[in-house]
Amino acid sequence: MRQLFGQGLGTALARAETPAPRIPTILVFGVWLGLAVLGAATHEIGKDEGRALLLALSADSLWAVPAAIQGEGHPALWYVLLRAAHMVWNDTVVLQILGVGLTATGIYIFLSRAPLPLWWKLLFAFSGLPLYEYSVVPRNYGISLLILFLICLVLPDRKSSPLLLGGLLFALAQTNVHSALLVPFLGAVWLWDHWWRDGRPHIRIDAPVILIVGLMAIGLLAAVLTVYPPRHTGVTDAMAQSYFRESYIKTLAIVILEPGHFYRILTGMPALTATIVVYVATFGLLRWPILLLAALGGLWSSALFFALVYNGGYRHQGLWFIYLIALYWIGIVRNRREEHAPLPWLMLPYRIALYGALPLLLLINCVTGYENFTRDFRVEVSKSRALGAVIDASPTLRNAIIVAEPDELNEALGYYIDNTAFLLREQKYGRVATWSAKEQGELTLGQIFARMKMLRQETGRPVIAVLFVPVVAAQAGTVFPLWWGRQFTYSAEDARAFLAATRELPLGTPSPLEDFHAYLLE
Repeated sequence: MRQLFGQGLGTALARAETPAPRIPTILVFGVWLGLAVLGAATHEIGKDEGRALLLALSADSLWAVPAAIQGEGHPALWYVLLRAAHMVWNDTVVLQILGVGLTATGIYIFLSRAPLPLWWKLLFAFSGLPLYEYSVVPRNYGISLLILFLICLVLPDRKSSPLLLGGLLFALAQTNVHSALLVPFLGAVWLWDHWWRDGRPHIRIDAPVILIVGLMAIGLLAAVLTVYPPRHTGVTDAMAQSYFRESYIKTLAIVILEPGHFYRILTGMPALTATIVVYVATFGLLRWPILLLAALGGLWSSALFFALVYNGGYRHQGLWFIYLIALYWIGIVRNRREEHAPLPWLMLPYRIALYGALPLLLLINCVTGYENFTRDFRVEVSKSRALGAVIDASPTLRNAIIVAEPDELNEALGYYIDNTAFLLREQKYGRVATWSAKEQGELTLGQIFARMKMLRQETGRPVIAVLFVPVVAAQAGTVFPLWWGRQFTYSAEDARAFLAATRELPLGTPSPLEDFHAYLLE
């Protein structure tokens, strides 16, 4: 049994690299945490963030959460944590507490245990991914950062518990699809270490191998079963039109020869320049061939996913970057413990990557982080909090029914208010859009107005329409395209009738990300 349980996380922490000086670590972490909390308090919750919380709370029980999110596009761990936290503290603020708390734990581990210089740690901690994208914006990506850094404490130590490592790999597969793609490569790194002894391989299928591979397989299978969407939805039908699907051979060539095309947001560079920098940063791992292969596998599989399934944003592209840093951490620790002197010529690409390409990317991301972080202080990134405040200030409006175009605008409001919502395109009460292929693809203002009057007549309650475009007579006849092939339009007659019967609620200046207008039918 000792072969399976080995050393736990506490022992792994104790055996990790010599901790960084305590006072500088605490000071840096305190500044980081203070900024993250301040940013979270300022940040307006958007529809993607609010949707996760509403889905988690829509399940009948904690155990029913995976079924409630089936086809959502994400594995279950984030939603399970949200539901569990809400059971402990019945307040939507748990969304932001988890967002900051999980990433903060990962940052403290990094600052105190990563075998890197202090200046390097500072660049990473205050870059855009940990300081803003994975903490201030509460989504499931901060969990990946935490789990990857926990794996860095466990994987290089041959005495660590296979059960612990297998559990971490299982959990990583349950964070998000992009992290799940990295799990097999981390498993391969462990297998290499487990089998390679005395300068030659000793391949054997023993209990630790069965345990870790089994937990990885279960985690990945569970992720697939949770993520895989129904056969036909508005989302999958639209995504099937990807340009890169036209030629798989050409796509594969671009993924290998020019992966920077899929990491332009992360690098802030043109595709060719990004490719050069990304490969220079990656080939610094040449002194550890298995880690280099794991980095390339993660790079190419992520790029292929971006090409064929979903074009990655900053937060998605950043996961591979965090993974790359984790691989360097693992390699440095392993090298120090085994005291192997690397070949001199292998040190050159290592130094160029660790002290050149990687810090360059970190500096770029520090600029990105500063821009994103300070933007939340300059403008409202979503109108959700403003509308929530208007509604909460009025006893009458607290009883209002909300209809939204598109339906998913309701999801951001769910963080601030608990008003009843009606899904216009699906013609039913609910707070979370399903994007079913059966929903109404084209919607007019006249149809919305008719439904609002019907709801008011049936319930006697005021109705608020939340629209992503203002109702302006001069724009009558314009077709407004929406995500997944949907459309919204209105005629001059519809606009006049709607404006005559409603009044617009004051929401302040326009928002750069999630702007909308609210109209009250009393």
